Amino acid sequence: MDLIGKSVLITGGSSGIGLALAKRFARNGADVWILARRLDVLQKAQKEIEQARLSTDQVIGILQADVGHEASINQVLTEFCEATGAPDYLVCAAGIVQPGLLVEQPLEIFQATMQIDYFGSVASTKAVLPYMISRKSGHIAFISSLVGFAGSYGYASYAGPKFALRGFADVLRTETLEHHLTVSIVYPPDTDTPQHEYEKPFQLEVTKEINKSAGLLSADKVAEAIYKGLLRKQYIITPNFETWFAYLISSTFLVGVIDSLTRNAIRKVNK
Repeated sequence: MDLIGKSVLITGGSSGIGLALAKRFARNGADVWILARRLDVLQKAQKEIEQARLSTDQVIGILQADVGHEASINQVLTEFCEATGAPDYLVCAAGIVQPGLLVEQPLEIFQATMQIDYFGSVASTKAVLPYMISRKSGHIAFISSLVGFAGSYGYASYAGPKFALRGFADVLRTETLEHHLTVSIVYPPDTDTPQHEYEKPFQLEVTKEINKSAGLLSADKVAEAIYKGLLRKQYIITPNFETWFAYLISSTFLVGVIDSLTRNAIRKVNK
Protein backbone atom coordinates (compact mmCIF):
# COMPACT_ATOMS: atom_id res chain seq x y z
CA MET A 1 0.00 0.00 0.00
CA ASP A 2 1.25 3.49 -0.86
CA LEU A 3 1.75 5.40 2.39
CA ILE A 4 3.38 8.49 0.90
CA GLY A 5 2.27 11.51 2.92
CA LYS A 6 1.26 9.39 5.91
CA SER A 7 3.12 9.52 9.20
CA VAL A 8 3.74 6.99 11.95
CA LEU A 9 5.10 7.56 15.45
CA ILE A 10 6.39 4.53 17.35
CA THR A 11 7.32 4.63 21.03
CA GLY A 12 10.00 2.08 21.78
CA GLY A 13 10.85 2.30 18.09
CA SER A 14 14.64 2.10 18.45
CA SER A 15 14.80 -1.70 18.77
CA GLY A 16 12.88 -4.96 18.55
CA ILE A 17 9.36 -5.05 17.19
CA GLY A 18 9.12 -1.25 17.15
CA LEU A 19 12.20 -0.88 14.94
CA ALA A 20 11.14 -3.68 12.61
CA LEU A 21 7.73 -2.03 12.22
CA ALA A 22 9.33 1.37 11.58
CA LYS A 23 11.34 -0.12 8.72
CA ARG A 24 8.23 -1.76 7.30
CA PHE A 25 6.37 1.55 7.20
CA ALA A 26 9.41 3.32 5.73
CA ARG A 27 9.65 0.78 2.90
CA ASN A 28 6.15 1.80 1.83
CA GLY A 29 6.73 5.52 1.81
CA ALA A 30 5.58 6.73 5.24
CA ASP A 31 7.30 9.41 7.28
CA VAL A 32 8.49 7.65 10.44
CA TRP A 33 9.26 9.01 13.89
CA ILE A 34 10.65 6.83 16.66
CA LEU A 35 10.74 7.66 20.36
CA ALA A 36 13.00 6.18 23.03
CA ARG A 37 15.24 7.16 25.95
CA ARG A 38 18.79 6.69 24.66
CA LEU A 39 20.02 9.10 22.00
CA ASP A 40 22.81 6.86 20.70
CA VAL A 41 20.41 3.95 20.15
CA LEU A 42 17.88 6.28 18.52
CA GLN A 43 20.47 7.63 16.10
CA LYS A 44 21.63 4.13 15.15
CA ALA A 45 18.02 3.04 14.53
CA GLN A 46 17.35 6.21 12.53
CA LYS A 47 20.14 5.27 10.10
CA GLU A 48 18.74 1.77 9.69
CA ILE A 49 15.27 3.13 8.91
CA GLU A 50 16.71 5.65 6.46
CA GLN A 51 18.37 2.80 4.60
CA ALA A 52 15.00 1.03 4.36
CA ARG A 53 12.91 3.99 3.21
CA LEU A 54 11.36 4.19 -0.21
CA SER A 55 12.53 7.74 -0.98
CA THR A 56 14.94 10.28 0.44
CA ASP A 57 11.98 12.68 0.54
CA GLN A 58 10.60 10.77 3.54
CA VAL A 59 11.17 12.21 7.00
CA ILE A 60 12.78 9.80 9.44
CA GLY A 61 12.86 11.54 12.80
CA ILE A 62 13.79 10.77 16.39
CA LEU A 63 12.25 11.92 19.67
CA GLN A 64 14.15 11.46 22.92
CA ALA A 65 11.86 10.91 25.90
CA ASP A 66 11.16 8.44 28.69
CA VAL A 67 7.63 7.01 28.46
CA GLY A 68 7.89 6.24 32.16
CA HIS A 69 7.83 9.97 32.99
CA GLU A 70 4.46 11.53 32.22
CA ALA A 71 5.69 15.14 32.13
CA SER A 72 8.49 14.28 29.71
CA ILE A 73 6.35 12.26 27.32
CA ASN A 74 3.55 14.82 27.38
CA GLN A 75 5.90 17.72 26.61
CA VAL A 76 7.74 15.95 23.77
CA LEU A 77 4.61 14.58 22.08
CA THR A 78 2.65 17.83 22.51
CA GLU A 79 5.49 19.78 20.91
CA PHE A 80 5.65 17.20 18.12
CA CYS A 81 1.94 17.41 17.37
CA GLU A 82 1.98 21.22 17.49
CA ALA A 83 4.85 21.28 15.00
CA THR A 84 3.86 18.49 12.59
CA GLY A 85 0.25 17.63 13.40
CA ALA A 86 -0.97 14.33 14.81
CA PRO A 87 0.59 11.21 13.30
CA ASP A 88 -1.67 9.02 11.20
CA TYR A 89 -0.52 6.06 13.27
CA LEU A 90 0.61 6.03 16.90
CA VAL A 91 2.10 2.68 17.93
CA CYS A 92 2.84 2.23 21.64
CA ALA A 93 5.57 -0.41 21.62
CA ALA A 94 7.76 0.66 24.55
CA GLY A 95 7.98 -1.98 27.25
CA ILE A 96 10.17 -3.85 29.72
CA VAL A 97 9.96 -7.31 31.26
CA GLN A 98 11.84 -9.13 34.01
CA PRO A 99 10.58 -12.62 34.89
CA GLY A 100 10.61 -13.91 38.44
CA LEU A 101 8.50 -15.54 41.12
CA LEU A 102 5.87 -13.29 42.65
CA VAL A 103 6.98 -14.22 46.17
CA GLU A 104 10.59 -13.22 45.39
CA GLN A 105 10.31 -10.14 43.19
CA PRO A 106 10.41 -6.74 44.91
CA LEU A 107 7.43 -4.46 44.45
CA GLU A 108 9.67 -1.99 42.60
CA ILE A 109 9.80 -4.31 39.57
CA PHE A 110 5.99 -4.43 39.43
CA GLN A 111 5.82 -0.65 39.71
CA ALA A 112 8.48 -0.01 37.06
CA THR A 113 6.88 -2.43 34.60
CA MET A 114 3.43 -0.94 35.12
CA GLN A 115 4.83 2.57 34.77
CA ILE A 116 6.45 1.88 31.39
CA ASP A 117 4.31 -0.84 29.82
CA TYR A 118 0.92 0.52 30.86
CA PHE A 119 1.12 4.13 32.04
CA GLY A 120 3.64 4.92 29.30
CA SER A 121 1.05 3.86 26.72
CA VAL A 122 -1.69 5.80 28.51
CA ALA A 123 0.44 8.98 28.68
CA SER A 124 1.45 8.71 25.02
CA THR A 125 -2.17 8.24 23.99
CA LYS A 126 -3.44 11.14 26.09
CA ALA A 127 -0.82 13.47 24.59
CA VAL A 128 -1.65 12.64 20.96
CA LEU A 129 -5.39 11.87 21.19
CA PRO A 130 -6.73 15.47 21.28
CA TYR A 131 -4.93 16.22 18.02
CA MET A 132 -6.35 13.11 16.34
CA ILE A 133 -9.83 13.99 17.58
CA SER A 134 -9.48 17.53 16.24
CA ARG A 135 -8.47 16.15 12.83
CA LYS A 136 -11.10 13.37 13.00
CA SER A 137 -8.67 10.69 11.86
CA GLY A 138 -5.94 8.51 13.31
CA HIS A 139 -5.10 5.00 14.41
CA ILE A 140 -3.65 4.03 17.81
CA ALA A 141 -2.08 0.61 18.42
CA PHE A 142 -0.81 -1.05 21.59
CA ILE A 143 1.71 -3.87 21.77
CA SER A 144 0.47 -6.22 24.48
CA SER A 145 1.59 -9.87 24.66
CA LEU A 146 0.29 -13.41 24.66
CA VAL A 147 0.75 -13.03 28.42
CA GLY A 148 -1.77 -10.18 28.13
CA PHE A 149 -4.63 -12.67 27.90
CA ALA A 150 -3.02 -15.87 29.24
CA GLY A 151 -0.87 -15.37 32.33
CA SER A 152 2.21 -17.59 32.47
CA TYR A 153 4.41 -18.92 35.29
CA GLY A 154 7.02 -16.37 36.36
CA TYR A 155 5.44 -13.36 34.63
CA ALA A 156 3.24 -11.77 37.29
CA SER A 157 4.94 -8.37 37.02
CA TYR A 158 4.56 -8.41 33.22
CA ALA A 159 1.09 -9.89 32.86
CA GLY A 160 -0.57 -7.18 34.95
CA PRO A 161 0.33 -4.24 32.67
CA LYS A 162 -0.35 -6.27 29.52
CA PHE A 163 -3.80 -7.31 30.76
CA ALA A 164 -4.41 -3.67 31.70
CA LEU A 165 -3.63 -2.59 28.13
CA ARG A 166 -6.39 -4.87 26.91
CA GLY A 167 -8.98 -3.12 29.08
CA PHE A 168 -7.64 0.30 28.17
CA ALA A 169 -7.79 -0.47 24.44
CA ASP A 170 -11.34 -1.82 24.77
CA VAL A 171 -12.53 1.44 26.34
CA LEU A 172 -10.52 3.70 24.04
CA ARG A 173 -12.04 1.95 21.04
CA THR A 174 -15.57 2.76 22.20
CA GLU A 175 -14.76 6.36 23.18
CA THR A 176 -13.16 7.19 19.82
CA LEU A 177 -15.78 5.72 17.49
CA GLU A 178 -17.67 9.02 17.23
CA HIS A 179 -14.42 10.76 16.28
CA HIS A 180 -13.70 8.32 13.41
CA LEU A 181 -10.53 7.00 15.05
CA THR A 182 -9.50 3.34 15.08
CA VAL A 183 -7.63 1.23 17.62
CA SER A 184 -5.61 -1.99 17.54
CA ILE A 185 -4.15 -4.22 20.22
CA VAL A 186 -1.41 -6.70 19.33
CA TYR A 187 -0.68 -9.98 21.12
CA PRO A 188 2.79 -11.18 20.06
CA PRO A 189 4.11 -14.53 21.30
CA ASP A 190 7.80 -14.90 22.23
CA THR A 191 9.74 -12.76 19.76
CA ASP A 192 13.45 -12.59 19.02
CA THR A 193 14.29 -9.09 20.29
CA PRO A 194 16.93 -7.46 22.53
CA GLN A 195 14.32 -7.43 25.30
CA HIS A 196 13.88 -11.20 24.95
CA GLU A 197 17.65 -11.65 25.26
CA TYR A 198 17.68 -9.45 28.37
CA GLU A 199 15.08 -11.54 30.16
CA LYS A 200 16.77 -14.92 29.54
CA PRO A 201 19.03 -14.84 32.65
CA PHE A 202 15.97 -14.12 34.81
CA GLN A 203 13.79 -16.90 33.41
CA LEU A 204 12.90 -19.65 35.86
CA GLU A 205 13.56 -23.29 35.03
CA VAL A 206 9.83 -24.01 34.97
CA THR A 207 9.32 -21.14 32.52
CA LYS A 208 12.10 -22.46 30.27
CA GLU A 209 10.52 -25.91 30.31
CA ILE A 210 7.11 -24.47 29.34
CA ASN A 211 8.67 -22.41 26.54
CA LYS A 212 10.35 -25.45 24.98
CA SER A 213 7.08 -26.26 23.25
CA ALA A 214 6.73 -22.74 21.86
CA GLY A 215 8.55 -21.27 18.91
CA LEU A 216 10.33 -17.94 18.69
CA LEU A 217 9.11 -15.54 16.01
CA SER A 218 11.40 -13.02 14.35
CA ALA A 219 10.73 -9.33 14.95
CA ASP A 220 10.28 -8.92 11.19
CA LYS A 221 7.52 -11.54 11.04
CA VAL A 222 5.67 -9.95 13.95
CA ALA A 223 6.09 -6.49 12.42
CA GLU A 224 4.72 -7.71 9.10
CA ALA A 225 1.59 -9.05 10.81
CA ILE A 226 1.15 -5.78 12.73
CA TYR A 227 1.64 -3.69 9.59
CA LYS A 228 -0.99 -5.62 7.63
CA GLY A 229 -3.40 -5.53 10.58
CA LEU A 230 -3.02 -1.77 10.95
CA LEU A 231 -3.71 -1.14 7.29
CA ARG A 232 -6.86 -3.28 7.60
CA LYS A 233 -7.81 -1.31 10.76
CA GLN A 234 -8.02 -4.64 12.54
CA TYR A 235 -8.73 -4.40 16.26
CA ILE A 236 -7.21 -7.70 17.45
CA ILE A 237 -3.88 -8.54 15.81
CA THR A 238 -2.26 -11.93 16.44
CA PRO A 239 0.98 -12.54 14.51
CA ASN A 240 0.58 -16.30 14.04
CA PHE A 241 -2.09 -18.99 14.01
CA GLU A 242 -1.12 -20.39 17.41
CA THR A 243 -1.63 -17.04 19.14
CA TRP A 244 -4.89 -16.44 17.27
CA PHE A 245 -6.19 -19.86 18.36
CA ALA A 246 -5.07 -19.26 21.94
CA TYR A 247 -6.91 -15.93 21.96
CA LEU A 248 -9.98 -17.60 20.50
CA ILE A 249 -10.13 -20.06 23.39
CA SER A 250 -8.88 -17.68 26.09
CA SER A 251 -11.40 -18.73 28.71
CA THR A 252 -11.77 -21.67 31.11
CA PHE A 253 -10.39 -24.11 28.54
CA LEU A 254 -7.16 -22.15 28.08
CA VAL A 255 -6.69 -21.91 31.85
CA GLY A 256 -6.85 -25.70 31.96
CA VAL A 257 -4.23 -26.01 29.21
CA ILE A 258 -1.90 -23.61 31.02
CA ASP A 259 -2.37 -25.50 34.30
CA SER A 260 -1.49 -28.77 32.58
CA LEU A 261 1.64 -27.34 30.91
CA THR A 262 2.77 -25.80 34.20
CA ARG A 263 2.27 -29.01 36.22
CA ASN A 264 4.22 -31.02 33.65
CA ALA A 265 7.02 -28.46 33.62
CA ILE A 266 7.25 -28.41 37.42
CA ARG A 267 7.42 -32.23 37.52
CA LYS A 268 10.27 -32.28 34.98
CA VAL A 269 12.24 -29.56 36.71
CA ASN A 270 11.83 -31.15 40.15
CA LYS A 271 12.78 -34.69 39.11
